[in-house]
Amino acid sequence: MGNAGNQGARNPPTPSPLPPSAGQDSGYAVVRVYFGTDRVLIKNGADALPSFEAHRASSVAYGTVDVSIPRNHLVGGLESPSIWRLETTPDPTRHVTVLRVNVTGYDQFVAEMRSKALNAPAPSIMLFVHGYNVSFEDAARRTAQMAYDLDFKGAPVFFSWPSHAHVYSYLADGIELERAQADLELFLAQVLAASPDADVYVIGHSMGNRGLTAALLNHIRDHPRDAARLKQIVLAAPDIDTDKFVNQIAPRLIAMQRPITLYVSSRDRALTASSVFNSGPRAGDSSQNLVLLDGIDTIDVTSVESDFIGHSYVGDRRSILADLYYLINGDARPAQRFGLTRHVSNGHEYWIFNP
Repeated sequence: MGNAGNQGARNPPTPSPLPPSAGQDSGYAVVRVYFGTDRVLIKNGADALPSFEAHRASSVAYGTVDVSIPRNHLVGGLESPSIWRLETTPDPTRHVTVLRVNVTGYDQFVAEMRSKALNAPAPSIMLFVHGYNVSFEDAARRTAQMAYDLDFKGAPVFFSWPSHAHVYSYLADGIELERAQADLELFLAQVLAASPDADVYVIGHSMGNRGLTAALLNHIRDHPRDAARLKQIVLAAPDIDTDKFVNQIAPRLIAMQRPITLYVSSRDRALTASSVFNSGPRAGDSSQNLVLLDGIDTIDVTSVESDFIGHSYVGDRRSILADLYYLINGDARPAQRFGLTRHVSNGHEYWIFNP
């Protein structure tokens, strides 16, 4: 499936221009994000954006998404239309809005992504894998918002697997992620092969960490030299069985000898529900079994104010984004970052986030 061996066209097409957004009168900036997805493509009418549904396609699709960030954007916000404000359609001057979805061939995707990554002050890629209950559009919006808030100058990239984007589709999403595993592994391999001179930062959220960790481990097993390019591995609120993570996944991640950050919380209601559903604690839930392992920086963010569910803090909390900023832009370890207090339990150190 896909073109793992095709490293890009000899004469790549000229990247399409960003929509007009320069100058104060525009009211918004535009962030271009690069994607791979194994969702089924829906070709809508001539005036409508292409979209992707919650079913797995026979091959991976590639392209770019242009997303608006309004001038009055608040760090961590995914500003959206509100019926309480009588807003029925997205306005790019007020909302984080998908402006354009451009489905391309593999060669053009590689050419544009590589150009963006290598022309950054520090050649780099940020690869984001979303969790459960996330649509393609929301994955694009979140990737763009995080790249903007982190002032990330490299290529922001995301892989969108066929989540049903519905709160009641937890079991179905888990099955879809398993089916998408090979596609995610292929995409990771393609991103790494297409940009050999760029550093790579990977961020997984929630259920997406199941697919991301498996993809990383399988790829590095077969291509051990690529491990050195992984500047940071960020596992945010991982919805992974704690025992499986500690005994099967973490030792192999640690053996890669790369910086690994694990964000956890005891007020994550989504993971509390998952632990009941799966009959076992989750690695991102610090209320039952705080994961403490040498070689992994565990950051307990329980004290950070979040929404009622308390699950999306890696993207929607200003303080966590500030922590990520220094982690990604300066490769700073916890002792070098603001707002973290060192604690030790049973000989293992971990860090508590102070709001």
